Amino acid sequence: MHPELGRMVGVERGTGGRVVQFRAVPFASVPARFRQSVLVHSFADSDGDFTRYGAICPQVYNSNFQDGKAYGNVPLPPARHIYDDLKCVNMTLTIPKIALELDGAAKIPIMVWLHGGGLKVGGGANTGLEDCTRLVDTSIEMGRPIMTCAVQYRLGAFGFLSSRELFAEAAALKEPASNFGVWDSINGFEWIQQHGAGFGGDVDNVTAFGESAGAILLSYMIVCDITPSPRPWFRRAILQSGDASTISCTTVSEEQGAFDTLYRRTVSAWPFVTMGQNRVDALREVKADAIANASGISPMLLHPVVDGYLFKTAYSLEDVCRRTHECAWLESFMTGDCEFEGTVFLNLYDSVLEKVTNPNYVFASQISKMFGAAQAARLPEFLRAYELDVYATLAVSKAATYLSALVLAARKLVVTVLPASAEHRLRVAHFLGALFFHSHTYLLARWGEQHAPDFSADDDTGKHATPAYYYHFDKRNPFGDEMYHGYSHHFVDVLYLFGNVDERIATLPGVDVQFEAATSRSMARKWIEYGYGEEPWPSALVGVLGHEGVGGEREGSWVVMSEDEDARVHSRRLAAWRAILFGADGVDGTV
Repeated sequence: MHPELGRMVGVERGTGGRVVQFRAVPFASVPARFRQSVLVHSFADSDGDFTRYGAICPQVYNSNFQDGKAYGNVPLPPARHIYDDLKCVNMTLTIPKIALELDGAAKIPIMVWLHGGGLKVGGGANTGLEDCTRLVDTSIEMGRPIMTCAVQYRLGAFGFLSSRELFAEAAALKEPASNFGVWDSINGFEWIQQHGAGFGGDVDNVTAFGESAGAILLSYMIVCDITPSPRPWFRRAILQSGDASTISCTTVSEEQGAFDTLYRRTVSAWPFVTMGQNRVDALREVKADAIANASGISPMLLHPVVDGYLFKTAYSLEDVCRRTHECAWLESFMTGDCEFEGTVFLNLYDSVLEKVTNPNYVFASQISKMFGAAQAARLPEFLRAYELDVYATLAVSKAATYLSALVLAARKLVVTVLPASAEHRLRVAHFLGALFFHSHTYLLARWGEQHAPDFSADDDTGKHATPAYYYHFDKRNPFGDEMYHGYSHHFVDVLYLFGNVDERIATLPGVDVQFEAATSRSMARKWIEYGYGEEPWPSALVGVLGHEGVGGEREGSWVVMSEDEDARVHSRRLAAWRAILFGADGVDGTV
């Protein structure tokens, strides 16, 4: 019996039933589509049964999530998902039974998970891949029990649609505008702060962890323009492959096009038919699956948006680094990446970049946006670091890019272009991975060292350099799908952190079962130890897990070394990342 929420029935799980899981707990209600969620503090109208999987946000089909493409093409439970944009704001709590039996006196650390999926797909509270049972079971085995909360938030247009109409409605209702998915995440942490103690959790010892979009949302919470009160949402954070600049903040003017496009696709393409109609209300009447499918078609931004309250401005990578290291309520954070983050760009290459006559202009535009025009002018150096050709000057590249776009739009075959080699495709993906992930993670981790003179223990401004711990996860996916097999791809760390595909891996031909199990166990234990406030390694060094060397050596436990030694031993392209960030000379693509 929870002291505030009343009777709650969960599922006994884990070794000998020593873990209890409460599924699909509604921490907030959604009064209407495109409105802010409101915290729930009572389950008086509920039967108290939290044994079943609940709703996730409607979304476009994704083979990784729905079909388990990255881990054997067999989905984990539940076999069938429920989609509901008004009931998907829920969480799953996974707790040692002993903590519940102590009637709130246990005070064990709380770890809160936010799932990935590009802010478009996923459902971390109701999916077997990210089930936290084994993580909690491992913590009990270690003698360091934790409770976990897997928080869901609204996705796609349901979570991130913005327009002048939505802003006007929010002003009339006196509630924040748009950023619904961000506010859902904040409400999840607020709910935990208010009710976590009743489950035996220590609300003064919360560690947040998230992958990709989950890490991006956590980063946005750290750098946003409001301060959590009366307690921080979390004390520590683990940002796995993402930060707030990875999916950058936009403006309502930039997002208006997505709203207009969604309206045309789902309500009416003929403006004279709907003159005078409230377009927001009209979109509320559209079936959720139609909204999800229409908003999943490019081009639609659907990013967090500058609202003048939560985000007063769009944050550059430099802003994100500075605000993270100056965040007064954040004790420390871990940040890291997978060896080949660029796998997320392979489909982009196949569908767009290979058909663009000369992508240099596209690359330079992104570098200029993230790192400044001076760095964009150094594009030839960065391309050579990844063994990519410099086809033309940026002016010629720009003209060629526009020409090829027009050709594609007209669907006319002007010239037959042979497909690029598989090696070229991978090199482009590695380059984009460095541009959007590795360089960001590196700067975020090392920004405090770069700006150490700016901080002083005697400084009365309250500024401090937040301790940062940097890691690389190098374990390659052992499953057979051609998109992922043999790569340490984006999100492969999730397969090992939660350990929910360990048995599947053990049945694969030719795998080193001991190495696979050790990698999974080492990652889970390190995250749990960090949840207890332990320093993972000296902050000046880097932790590496799961590396498989060309000579057959395998690292199933954490190896801690200097970043230069890591670059040399593991062929990390550290010099290229430094060049993109700092303009360092001598780029050779390896160290």
